[in-house]
Amino acid sequence: SSGINAEYGGYRIDVSYITDNILVCSFPPTRSDVYELKRFMDDKHKGHYKIVNVCEKTYDATMFGENVSSYPTPPNGVSCLIDLWTFCEFTDSWLKEDDSNVILVHCQTGNVPSGLFVASYLVHSRICWTSEQAIKHFRTKRENGIISLPCQKRYLKYIETSVIAGEQPEDIKLLFSNISMSNSPAFNEDGSCKPYFVVFQNGEEIYEFESTESYKTEEPISFPLALHISGDIKLQFYSVSDILGTQEMFTVHFHTFYINSSHVRFSRDMIDGAHLNTFKQFTDSFSVTLEVK
Repeated sequence: SSGINAEYGGYRIDVSYITDNILVCSFPPTRSDVYELKRFMDDKHKGHYKIVNVCEKTYDATMFGENVSSYPTPPNGVSCLIDLWTFCEFTDSWLKEDDSNVILVHCQTGNVPSGLFVASYLVHSRICWTSEQAIKHFRTKRENGIISLPCQKRYLKYIETSVIAGEQPEDIKLLFSNISMSNSPAFNEDGSCKPYFVVFQNGEEIYEFESTESYKTEEPISFPLALHISGDIKLQFYSVSDILGTQEMFTVHFHTFYINSSHVRFSRDMIDGAHLNTFKQFTDSFSVTLEVK
């Protein structure tokens, strides 16, 4: 079965079978929707299902007993890598326990981040050999099932890398010594930017910096720092303006386990917020380089 239906075989439920054992649906917003989801799962897979909520929102799941687990994930970002890996191992174990077992994953829309979790499992289990195949498989089975953000593609590639290497990711410690932009994005009225950025480690803010000057240059702009980092790192960059206020410029997500060079360059198409470049605020050659030790 595939496709997305408001009605699914007489049930008011928006569900897609990604494989015979992996289902995806959108968030059940009301108690009656939760009940309808339970009715469907009990009718089709009674005693053989687990539900995984990857939405930041929760609901009263007591009617499902002990069968619901949660990995809260922002819709426009990524889960922490260990959550993805744990989900893959949990799913693998549950599906191998009995051929009739299924797992249902849902988020707000049933697209992202559900797709990231499901595609990670498709790669982890070798149902799909590459992250690109997993993204394509999810898209063919789930209408609007698009995994398109650079950070999501990067984390899916991380899973692929670890599966191929046969190693579980760890929180490697690094010294983060510099961030540089290849040139200045055009966010303020005069085509300049006044950078302000925040560094998050495993979801917690650990550093922030606000520039005292604006930049309008084709030359690299560097921000030296001395920051010990480990695990999931998110760099959130803003531009500050008296007239336009604080605007989000771009975001870079990465995990320290996969940093194997002292200079790591992210090209524009690998940077969330810059990859689409809808308003042409970034040059095509724009990039961000990190220096680590």
